[in-house]
Amino acid sequence: MLLAHAIASQNWSQLYLMQSTDAMLHYFYSVIQSLLDTYLPYVAFTNYSTDKPWITENFRLLIRSRQLAFHRGDND
Repeated sequence: MLLAHAIASQNWSQLYLMQSTDAMLHYFYSVIQSLLDTYLPYVAFTNYSTDKPWITENFRLLIRSRQLAFHRGDND
């Protein structure tokens, strides 16, 4: 909903004043790309072929949190 609202509220008047279709296309793509980067950022994660089906990203996060606590000496 936020992305759709941002696109709808974008001031497109500069686009309509351009004479070149190439400039229009470049402007359009740059605006859309910046909005996508803001509202839908790219998040990379790695899956290994040897992972079991129950090894999810959330499970890995829990393991990572446990390991950090262990290294800090937090045994609770």
